[in-house]
Amino acid sequence: MTKHTRITGTDLELLEMLAYQVATALDNAELLSALEQYASEQAQLVQLSRISTSSLELETVVESVTDMLQQIMEADCVYIGLFAAG
Repeated sequence: MTKHTRITGTDLELLEMLAYQVATALDNAELLSALEQYASEQAQLVQLSRISTSSLELETVVESVTDMLQQIMEADCVYIGLFAAG
């Protein structure tokens, strides 16, 4: 035979506090993940900026940017087309 116990006001308060703590921890984990993603994107932009100013040779810059984009996008192939206005 099972014994039924009633949930007291104190039990309910404790459960509410626990639920609040869990929700806060989940929110913090989501915020940390978003912040880490943002920091990674910013670091990649800085790297692309460095690459684009590291050489006066267009072919070298395009090749370096293509390599970096391939890594960022985890792609097998990246193509950059150059358009000559005229």
